[in-house]
Amino acid sequence: MTSQVSLCILGAPGVIGQRHTSFCLANPDVLVSCIVDPTPSGPAFAKEHDLVLFVGIEEMLQARTEGKVKVDGALHPTIIKAKAMLEAGVLGQILGVSGIWSTLKPPSYFSPPTAWRAEAGTGGPILINLVHDLDLLRHLFGDIVRVYAEQGASTRGHDVEETGACTLKFASGAVGTFLFSDATPSPYNFEASTGENPLFPLSSQNIYHILGTRGSVAFPQLERWHYSSEAGCWTDELTKDVRPEIVDVPPFEILQVELELAGSGMSYYVVLIGTLDNPLYEAYLTSTKSSSSTIMSIPTSSSSSSTTPSPSFSIFGALPPSTATGTGAAGGASSVGYGHKNGTGGRHVMQLVAHASLDVVEDVQWTNGGMYLKSIDKFHEWTVSAWLTPGGVKIIILHELKNDEGIRLFLQEVWEVYVKTLLNPFHELNAPIRSPTFDSRVRASAKKHL
Repeated sequence: MTSQVSLCILGAPGVIGQRHTSFCLANPDVLVSCIVDPTPSGPAFAKEHDLVLFVGIEEMLQARTEGKVKVDGALHPTIIKAKAMLEAGVLGQILGVSGIWSTLKPPSYFSPPTAWRAEAGTGGPILINLVHDLDLLRHLFGDIVRVYAEQGASTRGHDVEETGACTLKFASGAVGTFLFSDATPSPYNFEASTGENPLFPLSSQNIYHILGTRGSVAFPQLERWHYSSEAGCWTDELTKDVRPEIVDVPPFEILQVELELAGSGMSYYVVLIGTLDNPLYEAYLTSTKSSSSTIMSIPTSSSSSSTTPSPSFSIFGALPPSTATGTGAAGGASSVGYGHKNGTGGRHVMQLVAHASLDVVEDVQWTNGGMYLKSIDKFHEWTVSAWLTPGGVKIIILHELKNDEGIRLFLQEVWEVYVKTLLNPFHELNAPIRSPTFDSRVRASAKKHL
């Protein structure tokens, strides 16, 4: 990375917050500028790690110079896939959702120095746990405009709620219910159902049930129930789709690539995906329009007889230590996101967002008669657009900037260059593209339109 990414961590002294803080403090790419925490644990935690403490978000925002805040749960692969399904419209209009978060917290959880967990204003499952699920529901379904709640029975005698239920009204018109409790043995919570928190034994139980006009689905299994035809009704047999393939990338690896991209100024990532869902070519383009933008193509296998070195390398293949870092066209060091990282996880993170959008592309292509599919998916700052070729090859582009016409012209030119490549009698369909000419033409088009 060319510079550190400044982060503010909200709720750092918490169980999950400590994991985030430890990761960020140990990461040379991150500068933890401050933490926000209103609880009594905040001052001691800030002093221990020599961090600036704010007791509220408003105070932090007023004092900050620059920073970035991420929603932890929204980075989870199952949430990414669920969001893609909803935005693709496979469930139709969303009518309602029901959710549950429940587990049994031991007495030690409420003992000093964290006795604030049992005190009004700082403790209770609403402020500690439910807020995260409501944040995810807003991420999936939009803003919540009305809430009614009812408190349940108390078993500990603390001055905070233990169990409760609430009804939700979303701005979209959808309605929801949510049941929460920290006083019952239960596998129904986000941490256990998704494996997000290693402290919770994995249960894989569904915790959200989503109802739409075209089908229903439970999270995190995401097996869609629907009728085989639009005319289906309650007397017809329902069809259950198989669980979609979800690339299991740990959230911290996704956060790492976010940090890489934030520090390197990445704006565009393009990949050609063959008819077998295999990557044919990829390009990583920085937002600057200099000639040193890094272009990467997928090399052929080591058995190739060519002695000419490839002009770039692949983030899909293993990188030996000698090629852990590369140089740009101008000869200087270039940051290439997660592609220059060692380890199996880093090589696939850039694939995650692009390949997770394939289901969306395949759904949209039947309702959109054009080749250019504009802004069909979104993952935080990344918007996904695509170009469908007549032969079934898909050109996927991830972009942070809004440049609809430039992206359309760029994808069209990449398609035209790809067609010329197919005219080569020695090129096979679904074969990786390693042509320097292809590289240079993609680079030139990106410089002109992006």
